[in-house]
Amino acid sequence: MAPPSPCRRRRVAVVARREIDWRRLSFAATQGVNCRTRRRMTITPDADSAMRGMDRMAHGVVSRIPPLLLAHRRLDTFSSNVFIVFTVKAISTVVGMATGILVARSLGPTGKGSYALITTLPALVFCLVHLGVAEANVYFLRKQTHQMDPAVIRGNTMAFTILISGFTVATLLLLKPYLCSTFLSELPDIYFYIILLLVPFFLFDTFGSSLLVAFEQFKLLSAINLALRFVDTFVVVAVLYIFDLGLMGVVLAYLLYFVLKSAAFFLVGFWRQPIRRIPDLRSMYSSIKFGLKSHAQSLTGVLHYKIDIYILALFLTPGDIGYYSIAVALVSLIFYIPDVVGHVMYPKVASLNEKDAHLFTAQTCRNTLFVTILPAAGIIVFGRFLIRLLYGQEFLPATSALYLLMPGTITMCLYKILTRNFTSRNRQELTVFAGLFGLLINVGLNLMLIPRMGIAGAALATSISYSSTSILLLFFFLRQSGIRAKDSLFINGSDISAIVQTGQSIVFPHKIKPRVQV
Repeated sequence: MAPPSPCRRRRVAVVARREIDWRRLSFAATQGVNCRTRRRMTITPDADSAMRGMDRMAHGVVSRIPPLLLAHRRLDTFSSNVFIVFTVKAISTVVGMATGILVARSLGPTGKGSYALITTLPALVFCLVHLGVAEANVYFLRKQTHQMDPAVIRGNTMAFTILISGFTVATLLLLKPYLCSTFLSELPDIYFYIILLLVPFFLFDTFGSSLLVAFEQFKLLSAINLALRFVDTFVVVAVLYIFDLGLMGVVLAYLLYFVLKSAAFFLVGFWRQPIRRIPDLRSMYSSIKFGLKSHAQSLTGVLHYKIDIYILALFLTPGDIGYYSIAVALVSLIFYIPDVVGHVMYPKVASLNEKDAHLFTAQTCRNTLFVTILPAAGIIVFGRFLIRLLYGQEFLPATSALYLLMPGTITMCLYKILTRNFTSRNRQELTVFAGLFGLLINVGLNLMLIPRMGIAGAALATSISYSSTSILLLFFFLRQSGIRAKDSLFINGSDISAIVQTGQSIVFPHKIKPRVQV
């Protein structure tokens, strides 16, 4: 098809500008404000009558929408994105917990431990090889001083996925004898090949979703994640209770979940979108140069989170790993709050100057810490009851690990927020140093305490290392920003007022008018 002529392009541009001007003037008519001067306009009786009719029509449309679905429209952009992502994350968490409970009750402690090993290994492999491509995508699409063409980013993302997947699968095949004789020694070889299949989908899932994060398309991202979470639950129920496939069934359901997520992100992020088919080597080099710092940062973080499972596998049985995985699953509920906030926070702080980024980070830290302590206290009080109710009497040995993990989990929320600040300023080396410091403490204490205390020793070692890492990174942040410690840890009166106002706008939406932005 021939490209449109210059005259036609000009006509299309004129029509588009007229449409935009008409929409702006229509909005001005409803508000009585001049779009150019922002001054009050003189309104004739006929115009006043027309505006009242438009107001009644708009009120009729808004009144038909459920109030909770409009709650995010009354908040600022950052709070709105946090509200959307957190709401969807909360629903996904409930659905995911229900799925985990079904898996644990159906497979028992030993089967649950084997499932934890199988699903943790590809996540660990991903963290070893992803090169920080996702973080680099967000950085170079948001940072005004280093902005790249989205078409180049898409082309490079596809190239990174293919190259890294091929290298990783080949390396794992070479390491197969060692892996199958140590960590996967009690499992058939078929599970190793399923792990190989998971690797490229893990990569594309993260790389593809980073484009939606960079453009702040959190509604679309949340919708995809929520829909596929329900699909995953339906498939797990089918393979366990209809087809009776046991461990193999839930592992295949896990694989299908990532296949569908990768397909969804390809459709919304790449299909019929501008894309450079030949990778741009210069921009790929820039992405790797930035991404390697983020890669080292996330690698130390994930090793910190996951290494205890594999040290347990060296000393204890799959049943013990099953108990420990239940404790980790419950305390990980606390991480959803800082994960959501940090997820939305990163593209925002990347677009701010350094001073504003520090102030915004300190405010986010103290508010997130305050909000996190409340559910943590609830889990501490009702933890034993929840384990018995949700997983059954046979999983009660997980209680001691649950209590010991909680203090470190609370402090680790600070680490999750502060890393976004350092990444947005391309200062990941400090985060890497803090992560390595905590990782060394984690490994040393785990090797010392697990043979003596079992899963309680692993929980204690992890809690101490989490706290040490968070305190060290907080020290770096305070020293660079010049902000006082209490301004990063303790909420003040204005924070409480903002939290109360936000809560009122959600719980009592009819009392607060939606804010409309042009």
